[in-house]
Amino acid sequence: MLFFIIVLSAIPYYAISQTTYNKVNGLNITKPTPYKPVRLVGPIPAKDITRLRTTDANVSDLQFTTSYNYQYITWVEHKGRQNVVFVASSRDGGHTFDAAANLSSSTGDASNDHFVVDLDHMYGVFVQHEPGLNDVIKFIATVDGGTHWSISTLSETQKLVKELAIALQGDEVSVAWSDSDGIKTVDQYVVNR
Repeated sequence: MLFFIIVLSAIPYYAISQTTYNKVNGLNITKPTPYKPVRLVGPIPAKDITRLRTTDANVSDLQFTTSYNYQYITWVEHKGRQNVVFVASSRDGGHTFDAAANLSSSTGDASNDHFVVDLDHMYGVFVQHEPGLNDVIKFIATVDGGTHWSISTLSETQKLVKELAIALQGDEVSVAWSDSDGIKTVDQYVVNR
């Protein structure tokens, strides 16, 4: 079974109008809204579809994050116990995307991925499960719109990560998680300044 990760781009836009009431003279005035919503009517022409990757793996956890012209699409590919986190980046509003990049080890099982974005900065966390070892929380980042990625170990855990979350406020990244050694569960919290 083949899965295709595709993105629609260069779709025509239309403006929605809103009507406001002018209480001074009782006239209705129509003004365009400040945004241009996408019109998805009918079949999408092949020229407007970008194929990011073709795989024979099952795909899950598809996430789309965007900030102005910066767009990031992430997903997990499942092949047995080798679950791999991928990302594709665009710096031109989704008209073109870089080749999909593998963010996780291909020898373990990656899961519980979460991402936040602010312009050309994207941060993410996921759990890397290695056979016979405790879970490891991985932290990924790009500060140039996805041209370069840094991947590091944020924390080694007691044994098994139960929950994981990430937040971005200004230039401060916060990560919270809960891990367990099978007997007790410990909540952790880290602020990256």
